[in-house]
Amino acid sequence: MTINKTFSKAGLAAFPLCLLSTIISTTVSAQDQLGAEINQQIGQEIERVLVRGRLQTAAESIVTERIESDKVVDILGIEQISRAGDSNIADALRRVPGLTLVDGKFIYIRGLGERYQNVTLNGAAVPSPDLTRNVIPLDIFPTAIVADIAVQKGYTADKSAVFGGGAIDIRTTAIPDSFMAYIGASGGINSLSDSYLDYPGGNDFGKEDGTRAFPSIVSSTLGSTFINDGDLDISPSAIQDTASRNGSAITFEQAEALNRELALGFNRDLDISEKDSSVQDMGFEVGIGDTYDIGGEFTLGGLVTLNYDESIRTQDRISRRLEEPEEEFTETTKSTQNTSVTVTAAVALKWGYDHSIESKNFFIRNTDDETFVSNEYNDTSGFSSGGGFRNYEGIFEQRELEINQFSGRHILGEDTRDLIGLDSTFLDDLELTWFYSDSNATTEIPNAFTSVATFSRDTTTNEFSNVNISLGGIVSNGLQFDNLDLDDQLESSGFEMKLPLYAGDWAFELSGGTRIDKRGRISDQLTLTIDGSSIVNSLVTDSISTRFSDEAISNADNGFELALESSEFSPSLAATKVEAVFGQVNIDWNDELTLVLGSRFEDYRQVSAIFNPLAVSSPILPNLDSNSFTEGELPEGIFQDDGIYPSASAVYKIYDFWAETFKLNLMWSENVIRPDMREIVDTSFRDPVTDFIISGNSSVTPSDITNIDLRAEWFFESGNNFTVSLFHKDIENPIELFSQTATGNELRAEVLNAGTAEISGLEVEWMVNLEFLGDIGSLFFVQGNITSLFNNEIDATGVESDVTNAVRPLTQASDFVANIIVGFDSEDGKHSAALAFNTFSERLYVSGASGFADSYEQPFDSLDFNYTYYIQEDLSVKFKAKNLLDAKNEITQENNDGVDVTRFEQEVGQGYSVSVSYKF
Repeated sequence: MTINKTFSKAGLAAFPLCLLSTIISTTVSAQDQLGAEINQQIGQEIERVLVRGRLQTAAESIVTERIESDKVVDILGIEQISRAGDSNIADALRRVPGLTLVDGKFIYIRGLGERYQNVTLNGAAVPSPDLTRNVIPLDIFPTAIVADIAVQKGYTADKSAVFGGGAIDIRTTAIPDSFMAYIGASGGINSLSDSYLDYPGGNDFGKEDGTRAFPSIVSSTLGSTFINDGDLDISPSAIQDTASRNGSAITFEQAEALNRELALGFNRDLDISEKDSSVQDMGFEVGIGDTYDIGGEFTLGGLVTLNYDESIRTQDRISRRLEEPEEEFTETTKSTQNTSVTVTAAVALKWGYDHSIESKNFFIRNTDDETFVSNEYNDTSGFSSGGGFRNYEGIFEQRELEINQFSGRHILGEDTRDLIGLDSTFLDDLELTWFYSDSNATTEIPNAFTSVATFSRDTTTNEFSNVNISLGGIVSNGLQFDNLDLDDQLESSGFEMKLPLYAGDWAFELSGGTRIDKRGRISDQLTLTIDGSSIVNSLVTDSISTRFSDEAISNADNGFELALESSEFSPSLAATKVEAVFGQVNIDWNDELTLVLGSRFEDYRQVSAIFNPLAVSSPILPNLDSNSFTEGELPEGIFQDDGIYPSASAVYKIYDFWAETFKLNLMWSENVIRPDMREIVDTSFRDPVTDFIISGNSSVTPSDITNIDLRAEWFFESGNNFTVSLFHKDIENPIELFSQTATGNELRAEVLNAGTAEISGLEVEWMVNLEFLGDIGSLFFVQGNITSLFNNEIDATGVESDVTNAVRPLTQASDFVANIIVGFDSEDGKHSAALAFNTFSERLYVSGASGFADSYEQPFDSLDFNYTYYIQEDLSVKFKAKNLLDAKNEITQENNDGVDVTRFEQEVGQGYSVSVSYKF
């Protein structure tokens, strides 16, 4: 949508790079004997965990990093991910202890919502193309571009202070050391999607093909039809007034005719039809990379990959009102055509072991073309009345994410010292790492349409008749078009220095650095309707193209008019800036006891505003670098906060204590949770997951959180391992959604700070080979984890809200989560299979208001199967089956009679796919 608009981002562009560094001045005698012993020990551990088998070896390959790590961290390697059959990162992370997947996109760690997670790509923050959330949806990243995923649940000072559930770092594929190329293709079906709903209009590799484009004639007219008080109007009266001001007076009838011409500019060929689909899923992937020796110990490498996927899903769902669930409900058939394109390009220049500079670039386009047909029965036309309303809807949502990253690693090693003529000193192996990331996320919804019809239904045969798209304000505003644009830009940069020091049995690592994240997010929405006189209803039709034909609109007697609708979803702008500096010291004694002490200082500033995207002058953000920003009382919409966030951990490692390696890790930290950028603007937005209309609040303030973790890990010689973790979190002023009283079928919530919240739990994780069952058992292994919350409570007493239960569980926090994989590897390594089961206990979906009970999402028992046949070392065929139990999504709520009502249910279907991959 182009409507002659410009946005000023002063205050983002003017950010200076405030560089704060940690200066280390310590003189210690250098001894490398302990380092050699440690390396020898690590080598022994690596040798222990590498056993035969494909799937099992993949699961065991992450053990080494966990043994070496001084953090509470879980690692998912690409081999482990791909052999479990997961195609995107969101699905893969379900396998990590304490993680649950919400809406197929967002990961909740230890029962804490997505606002409590910090997601980075190769260590850098990236913006979100999701319209309603700060955090990036993880389903847009295909696992094909991933090297591994690190989920850190215990805080360290080198991470952002926004840390509650944990930090997820997606580490993408490294440039190969030698020539590598691959090609693959896949196809699949879903049990529910042999047919799908569709309307005219397509896409080219996920990009809208132009049929939904906003009319240029309407765009130019909107830019010139302001009435005197500054509000925008496109009615015949406003057109007449504008013409008069411009010195070319016209009659009202002429203004009406001009208005109808504008309406004719919209594409109205929007009839929804049902089509057959024999194959719902298809895709392909290619990649090529190599590294070249360019002389003088320099090497230059590159890697390029392309992933393309298409899928079609048709789902039936039903939403019921709580009071009269059998009379007032909506039955919907929803078809989604998804297209995903991911292109990566990376290049790296290395000089020996000491220096490397790398550039990684990503382009991701993810498109959902959604078509809805629903039958609604409400308080004016209940199910038994024989009448109702049919809604036709089409939404094309195009999300794009462009990321350009640059990073470097420099070590004061032997080659570097020889080059600059420096003798060995205590600065040996001083390491500097740096990064710069510039990324932009956009979302476009061009001309999403909605039209409503009335119908008659035979209460005996359930046959429908007299389906008629009605005009004149009887049931709707005619044909409605919604246009939405989102632009989210984020610049992230920083560096870190590390200095290892040795003294006898002691090893030290001093580290420190700085980081700056600058972000600006602009969102605007425009709604227009084409409506006519009720006399048009005499022609009974359920065809949008017939009701809104050129002939019908051009006929002045039909009274058609294009109108710009007012909306509570006001265009908004928000910006944040975080400047951080941190320091940390690692103290290791004899590879048995490690202490990590760190502290991080962050200065956080935010500003938000509502604006008119068609105004003559664009809004200008206050300068977030200005000293006056922190002086005196800040005006509404502006917030500043700074703090020091300490962390401490102790790791005790013992060899030959029940297992070859035993680790006991205790961690403590103080952190902060900040609101999403949409939540700090005093406007409303619709959550596509819950369908709630959510009111933002510029007065919402960050939450303080205390994290305590205790983890015990046993690593056995055979590769088996067992882990037990205890964790506790105290949250002050948690940011929560509180239900509001709403009329009709409308669902509303507001963003508020609650009083306090606590969450405590136990995690158990294991991997065991079944060799104790004999030769057959040695081909199988069981990997799994269980998380149980024994304290899960938020106290909102005193909060100004009509919430029913002030004391309740945290939203989306399950008291029980389990992930279990039974894996098989043939002795010759040609066959690999896995049966993966995932479940969670019911979890609070949204709190009730005005005396109504809270609603709960019911457990979803997911059982998936994956089998791979390695025809040759470089050629494989994979079969995947998903949701074998045919589970569906359900949300229930207790009514005033104490009866559980299924407020929402949606079929998911069973999916089956086959893929072939060949590596050169």
